Amino acid sequence: MLIFFRQPSFYLKYLPFLFAPATNIIGCAICEFSTFKLYELEATSGFEGSLPLLAFSRWLFVAILFALDCHLGVQTKMRPYRADGRSLLKEKIRFAAETATFALVALLFLHVIARPSFLEGLDRFEYNASYMTGIWSMLDAAVIYLVAFPVLAIRRNQRRALGIATIALLCLHLFWTGEKFGGFFAIACIFACAFYDRALSLSFRKTVITGAIMIFVSVALVGTALVANSFINKDNSANYYLPQRIAQQGQLWWKTFSQTHGQAHPEEFCSELKAIIDRKSSTKNNIGSDNGIYRIMYYTAPKSKVDRKLESGSRYTEAGYAVMYYYFGALGPVIYSCCMAALVFLIQNALVRALWTMDPLKMVIFPYFSYACRTGINMFVFHRFTSIAAILSYLYLTIDAIARKSNTPEAHNQTEQSIEELGAPTG
Repeated sequence: MLIFFRQPSFYLKYLPFLFAPATNIIGCAICEFSTFKLYELEATSGFEGSLPLLAFSRWLFVAILFALDCHLGVQTKMRPYRADGRSLLKEKIRFAAETATFALVALLFLHVIARPSFLEGLDRFEYNASYMTGIWSMLDAAVIYLVAFPVLAIRRNQRRALGIATIALLCLHLFWTGEKFGGFFAIACIFACAFYDRALSLSFRKTVITGAIMIFVSVALVGTALVANSFINKDNSANYYLPQRIAQQGQLWWKTFSQTHGQAHPEEFCSELKAIIDRKSSTKNNIGSDNGIYRIMYYTAPKSKVDRKLESGSRYTEAGYAVMYYYFGALGPVIYSCCMAALVFLIQNALVRALWTMDPLKMVIFPYFSYACRTGINMFVFHRFTSIAAILSYLYLTIDAIARKSNTPEAHNQTEQSIEELGAPTG
C-alpha cells in the first residue's frame, strides 16, 4: 500500500505480479489461522507455521522488482503519434488488427449466444469441453493475446468506439462462457499497462481516486465470480465460496510445507527440465505428470481426485513457491523470488515499450510472454517459453534488434568510415 502512494505507476505496470503475492499470502493465512475443510485437498486447515517464509519470499520478490524498476525501468510517458511513413504502415496494420479482433470476438460470441453457461449450469471448464472444442478452442485461447489492440485504440483515442465495443463484447463473451475471474483480470492488466504512464505525475488526490477505482474494479471482479458461481452451485453461498476460493490461493504452499517437514528433494528437479522439452500444453495431457503444479497436486491431494480434476481440463493454483520449497527447502523460494523478479521486470518493461512504439507484432508477442510468465510463476509451468509461437517470437525479436542496430547513426557512420578506408566514394 505504501508503494502505491509513493509510486502508483509501479502497481499499474506490474499489476498481475503484485496481485498474486497478496492473494497467496492471504490464502495461506486463512489456512494457518482458521479450521475448515479444504475440499480440493481433502484436508482440514490448521496452524503449521508456513506463513513467515512465504511472506518473506513474496516481499523479497516485490522489493527486488521495485528496486529494478526505480533504477532501470521505463519511466517515460507515451509519445504522441508521428505520421511518418513507418508509422503510417503500422497504423494500417493496427487498424486491420483491431477490426480482425472485433470480428473474432463477435464470431466467438455468436457461436455461444444461444447457450449461456449460467442457463446450462456449467462452469468454464465443463462449458469449454462441451461447446468450445476444435477450432473454437484455439480461437478462444488466442483472442486474449489480441486485447492490446482495442485497449490501445481506447488509450490513443483512435477508433475508441471500436475499441470499447470489442472489450465490452469480449467481457460479455467471457461471462457467457462461465469465466469467473481470470479472463477479466487479464484484460484489466493490459489496461493497467496501457494507462500506467498516467500515474507518473499524479497528485495525492488523484492517486487516492485511482486507488479507489482499482478497489472498485477488484470488488466488481469478485462480484462477477460470485454471480457466476451462484448459477453453477446454487447450494453454495458466498459465505462458503469466498473463503474456500481465497484459501485455494495458499493451500498448496500450506500443505507442501506441512508434509515435507523441511526435507528438500533436489535430485528430482530434473523432471522440470524434461517437462520443458516435452511441452505438454494441455492440462488433460498432464495426468500423472511429476513436474510443476502437477507434482504438487499429486503430492498434496488424493490421486483419484487430482486425476478427475485434470481430466476436466482444470487444475489447482499457486504452486510455484511450493514447488521450489519441495525441491530446495527454505532456500528455494528465496532463489525463486530473485530469478522471477528479474524475469518479470524484463517482460513487463518490454510490454510497455511495445505499447509505446505501437509495433503490431510486439503488441501480440509481449502480452503472450507476460501471460506465460504469470502462469510460470504461479504454476511452475514454463512450456509456453519453448512453444512454436515463442520460438517464432524469439526469431522476430532477434531480426528486429539486428535491423534496428544497423539503422542507428553510429552504425551508419561506421559503414561510411569503412567505405572511405577502402577508397570508395561515400556519395
